[in-house]
Amino acid sequence: RWFPPPHGTLKVSCDGATSEGRRAGGAGMAVRDGPDTVLMAAATKSQRTNDPPTIEAFAILEAMELVLVKGWRNIVFESDAEVVLDEIKATKFNSLWLRD
Repeated sequence: RWFPPPHGTLKVSCDGATSEGRRAGGAGMAVRDGPDTVLMAAATKSQRTNDPPTIEAFAILEAMELVLVKGWRNIVFESDAEVVLDEIKATKFNSLWLRD
């Protein structure tokens, strides 16, 4: 189930997908400021790998780059890639990007 972001915050939901048998994957993301408003949705592909954790990390990186380009602040990122999120949280980037 999806939960809206706190007031004054944007939520970026991102996900990666792989193509079995091919060395390709893709990333998708949606930016919302509430339950009814999608500010932006985007998708991109990678021809470099079909490794699921790598593609999930690619999706999160693409989403981070998107919000930087847009100049958006007060962001919450959402992903179902627990292994990737745990690795990110273990780095100094946690204080810059991710909230528990």
